[in-house]
Amino acid sequence: MRRTKLYQICYSEETAANIPEGFLFLDNIANPRPDWREYWPIREFLFSNEMDDSAYYGFLSPKFCSKTGLSSKDVVEFISQGGGRHDVYTFSPFWDLAALFLNVYEQADFFHGDLKLASRMFIEKQHLNINVDTCVTHSQNTVFCNYMVGNSKFWKAWLNLAEKLYLEAEEGESDLAKILNRDTNYGESRLPVKIFLMERIATTLLVSDRMLSNKAYDTFLMPSSATPFNEFRSLAIASDALKLSYDYTGNHSYFNEFGQRRNELLRLLAGQ
Repeated sequence: MRRTKLYQICYSEETAANIPEGFLFLDNIANPRPDWREYWPIREFLFSNEMDDSAYYGFLSPKFCSKTGLSSKDVVEFISQGGGRHDVYTFSPFWDLAALFLNVYEQADFFHGDLKLASRMFIEKQHLNINVDTCVTHSQNTVFCNYMVGNSKFWKAWLNLAEKLYLEAEEGESDLAKILNRDTNYGESRLPVKIFLMERIATTLLVSDRMLSNKAYDTFLMPSSATPFNEFRSLAIASDALKLSYDYTGNHSYFNEFGQRRNELLRLLAGQ
């Protein structure tokens, strides 16, 4: 069985002093680039360390256990069940947000704004075979919060795509860069658009590269979001099944049925 190395990203002395059992310390206490959130310490690690091709790595926020309800033991056991056959294992909470929107780009745009346009511009610039208006993401390829544990093959592919987004924003001259560096809504605060698109790099990679093997922990066993969408569990399960059926068969009957249910729900919530 491959070794599994789970790192907790530590943003403060407090988080460093309260690392859950089974997690390793990943130092980001100085936090030199808070505008990139967890991408910065993950990036620093991947550029500074030689990865063991026989191991799995995860770089998780201090909120991982509370957001997923999972311990390090749960993660390791799930990976062991996969027998080392997969490139990445994902642990994505918020089943309602993953299931009740067509894809992660639509979901991000609904809550934050500017994300669908930024996603389309970035994906087209990288010549990825993804149409943000019609592609479906579902429980098997959605990754929220960068909650994933992968092998070196996965992390190299992820870093390659993520770094293109990073450089686009850092150079700051293109129309896309201006959108990426623009602040958008995040609850009661504001964060750059680039953060939310970076969080969707893993999903983008899994959608565009079917050669990467992934296995998803059952999102319906994890917590929902703290939004009104969490009131529609049965609809979420049905919606996810429709999206999976469409993705695997290409049958537009599944796609159309999902769209009708999604639109009815959005109209219902808009009228509240």
